[in-house]
Amino acid sequence: MDLHAFAAPTRFPVCVLMERRLARSGPWSEYQWECVSVLAGEQVVSGEPGWTLVSEDAQRTRFLWSGLEVEFTRDACESYWHNLQNEIPYLFVLCHRDEGAQDASMAVLPARVSASQDEANAAMETEGLVYSVPMPDTVIDWLERYVVANYAPMEKKKRKRRDWAQESEDNAKARRPDRFH
Repeated sequence: MDLHAFAAPTRFPVCVLMERRLARSGPWSEYQWECVSVLAGEQVVSGEPGWTLVSEDAQRTRFLWSGLEVEFTRDACESYWHNLQNEIPYLFVLCHRDEGAQDASMAVLPARVSASQDEANAAMETEGLVYSVPMPDTVIDWLERYVVANYAPMEKKKRKRRDWAQESEDNAKARRPDRFH
């Protein structure tokens, strides 16, 4: 079987399960968010991006954010490969704060889900909110197929050492005037 002929999916829908808790510190309180999991495959709720209340109690509230996709690109194959080499591969949920939200308790919005560690690092460098969650088995299967079909690690080559002493001597000779012409 020719693995390169396999047409691995390049994008598929996912939902993000987020949890919000009210944390108190002295006289102040603020909402803290955590990404609980990413759901893929048959568990995905399709539709427009938005929140669905899943559960609520005195301690926490859980919401399902639908309307997201994970997209695989050839440019990120090396990052995917490194992610798959981890004992536990992760998906990264990139979020942003909605400063203009009318309800301050809903000010964190999932914007993108990625399997690329490089993309997650870039988002963190720009002070984005990034949550990592274990990758669902369904996504691991898709990602493995995609990487096998689209990535070949670069062959490592031993670099040739420069002879600094010889270069230094050659440069010195070049600068010296030739007295015996």
